Amino acid sequence: MEKLFIVLDCVRLERDKNAIQLVQKQPTQTNSTPELQQFYRLLTPYAFNFLKAQFECAAKTDVLEKTTENNCTCLFYNSMRLPCRHIFNLRKKHLCDERWTRNFYYQNQRVFKNVEVLEDINTDNDNTTITTLYKKKENSHNS
Repeated sequence: MEKLFIVLDCVRLERDKNAIQLVQKQPTQTNSTPELQQFYRLLTPYAFNFLKAQFECAAKTDVLEKTTENNCTCLFYNSMRLPCRHIFNLRKKHLCDERWTRNFYYQNQRVFKNVEVLEDINTDNDNTTITTLYKKKENSHNS
C-alpha cells in the first residue's frame, strides 16, 4: 500500500511540472492565422493540437447536413467537444455575405466580364503576398 502512495505522489509531481511548463513556455513562432492565435491562448497545448489539425482540414471537407456554427454530429466533435473541420468550414462560408467577396466582385463587375482573374496567394513565415493576374478570355464576345 505504501508503494501505491509513492507512485501517486510521483504522478502528481509530474502533473505539477507539466502545469508549470505550460505557464512558463512560450512558443518561439506564433500562428499566422488570427483564429488559431486566439485558440492557442484559450486552449491547452494538447487540445490545441487537435483543433489545429481540424482547422487545417476544413477547406477540404464538406459541411455535414446537421452542422451548425456551434454544433456538429461528427465523431471528433462528439468525443472532444472542440470545433471540428465541419464547423470551421461552415463558419468560413457564413463569415460574410458572398457579395463582399473578391470572386463575386470579379464575376459581376462590367470591367471584368471579358477578363479571367487569377489569384496566387503565397505565405512565407510572417508575410503573405497576393498576386492578381488579369487574362483576357479567349472566347469573349463584345456585347
